Amino acid sequence: MEENRLAESRESTLPGPFAVGRYARKLQEEMRKRARVQLIGEVTGVGRSKVQVYFELRDGEGAVPCAIWLNDLEKAGLDEKSLRDGAEVVISGGPDYYPGGGAASPSFSFRATHVRLAGEGDLIARLEALRKQLRAEGLFELQKQLARPLLPKAIGVVTAETCGINPRGNPRN
Repeated sequence: MEENRLAESRESTLPGPFAVGRYARKLQEEMRKRARVQLIGEVTGVGRSKVQVYFELRDGEGAVPCAIWLNDLEKAGLDEKSLRDGAEVVISGGPDYYPGGGAASPSFSFRATHVRLAGEGDLIARLEALRKQLRAEGLFELQKQLARPLLPKAIGVVTAETCGINPRGNPRN
């Protein structure tokens, strides 16, 4: 009985009661105010809806549920196959809270706005971005298909300091 009175006295000093929806929206606002950061970790448990990819980012000390919109994933130059279990990634974003509703469950996640492969995958991602840029500039076109001026503006001559022949006129080994 004494415990019940102590619990009631503590409850009477708390603000509220609030409607669940109002509290959930306030929680969502507060979560979205938090600082945007970068996280690095290993991807596990990848799932997909029509508009998002869901996954957990883990390391040896913890895990964070994450989500990224499909269009943000495409902007990063990655396809869904790149975001696979075991891949190490760096993601940018911040905490988010979905308040749920009558039929939908609430959920917390780290809302990623950008993702890139880390380590060796980072190099591959940079090479792929460079390939896209060079392809857009037409530099992967066959030489025969490139437009050339009728008259060149400059002609270059390539020479070497030595021609590969020794002073006696014999080829060098």
